[in-house]
Amino acid sequence: MTLALATLTLEAFLTHPNLEESPAWELIDGRKLQKPMPTLFHSRLQRNLVNWLNAHSEAFEAIQELRCIIPPDSPVPDIVAIARDRLPDQDGPFHGTPDWLIEIRSPDQSTLN
Repeated sequence: MTLALATLTLEAFLTHPNLEESPAWELIDGRKLQKPMPTLFHSRLQRNLVNWLNAHSEAFEAIQELRCIIPPDSPVPDIVAIARDRLPDQDGPFHGTPDWLIEIRSPDQSTLN
């Protein structure tokens, strides 16, 4: 189940405390949504995909649960793959669109969310 609050701007959303609590909060279409808690299968699949992608590509790095700033949204995809030459030098969210964005859909999760 996801929780939704009033419509927000990206700037207002990013000032909210606890955005990175588990599970993380996302801003999608002006709605603040908390990601569903992953299952054991979801977590293993996510880990295995990240490990496989990183073992088979030198040009890209796969990262799990990285906040992305893609105005006007701020998703936290299950997995992103970003060209190594595009990775920032500093810690924090990734500003821009990742090269790959992978969301693992749960059986009870709509594809319209």
